[in-house]
Parts: sequence; C-alpha cells; structure tokens
Amino acid sequence: MLIDEFINSEKREQVKAGGNKKCFVFDEYVLLYGSFKEEELQQEMRIAKELQILGVPLIPTLEYRVVLPPNEIGYSRGYMLQQRAKGNSLYSLSMKENEYEQRL
Repeated sequence: MLIDEFINSEKREQVKAGGNKKCFVFDEYVLLYGSFKEEELQQEMRIAKELQILGVPLIPTLEYRVVLPPNEIGYSRGYMLQQRAKGNSLYSLSMKENEYEQRL
C-alpha cells in the first residue's frame, strides 16, 4: 500500500505538531499521525468520495494504518495519508505568533 512507503520513508521529517498529533509533509502527500475512531474515519472517507464525485473540492484521506488498537473509548492511534493541499502553509513550528497572525 502507498501509505507504507511514507511511514517507512527515510525522508519522513516532522514539520508540524499539535495537541497529540504529528504531520509529515512530502511533495504531493501529507502523512498525519494521531488518534481517530476507525468507524468514523471510514464513514468520512466514503462521504468524501461521494462529495468529490459531485465536484466538491476537498482533501480526502486516501489510506490509513492503525498502529495501536482502540482504547476504552474507541480511539485508535495511527497514520492517515492525504493528498497535499495546493498553496503555502499558514503555519510552521519555527514561526512566531505575530508572523502567523500576519499570514492569516
């Protein structure tokens, strides 16, 4: 699967982080690591495909990989692979608050 190539990539470098999440950016893809409910993610993926067929522009999750099984409230930890959105990032870890506000 495509996601395995990115999970195991030597070029995998964390560029963004947030509350219990990590983001790894590649040329055309983004690999996210965090918590999710697998059933909800599967439903979101189905809906995203339907919306794309109708012409709604969005960034769908292409694949996911669970690395830690669900906890007592149903959240798994793992990776999600998405196509990278076009344009420039609004935020980076090295940015100061006023720089971020200017970009917004």
